[in-house]
Amino acid sequence: MDRLWLFMLILVLVVVIGLLSIFYLVNTNRVGGILLLTDKDNYCINDTIQYTIVNYADVEISTGEPCVSAKLYIWNNTQWIQVKPVKPIACPLLAHVITPGSSRSFVLDLKNYRVFPGKYKLVVEVTDEYNNQRIILEKIIYIQNCR
Repeated sequence: MDRLWLFMLILVLVVVIGLLSIFYLVNTNRVGGILLLTDKDNYCINDTIQYTIVNYADVEISTGEPCVSAKLYIWNNTQWIQVKPVKPIACPLLAHVITPGSSRSFVLDLKNYRVFPGKYKLVVEVTDEYNNQRIILEKIIYIQNCR
């Protein structure tokens, strides 16, 4: 009976670890315990993107305001091209610290950019405060015409 119980416990642990590993590998917008999420995957041309940085790492990370730390790229079937704001955006130079186990949400207004229907990549820069290392997070989104 004790061996059966031990076997079942090991089996459950192997399954749980396997599932967590698959989730980690499939989730390509995760880098070193830091996850970039968006409120949805498909946006209309005049929408606002709400994105969240989740810190599963064991160190503090920091990021700036979206006008400094977030960039938008469009795929033109051969390469990613940065989409610049239509006009300069006033941007406070604030650092937002995200402690281990916490998250922080930001807003990127597509009305500030000249966007067209297509495949886009949201790129957000964060800094590992312990190692002073720059980390780039990416998330694929789609923009379309909506009525």
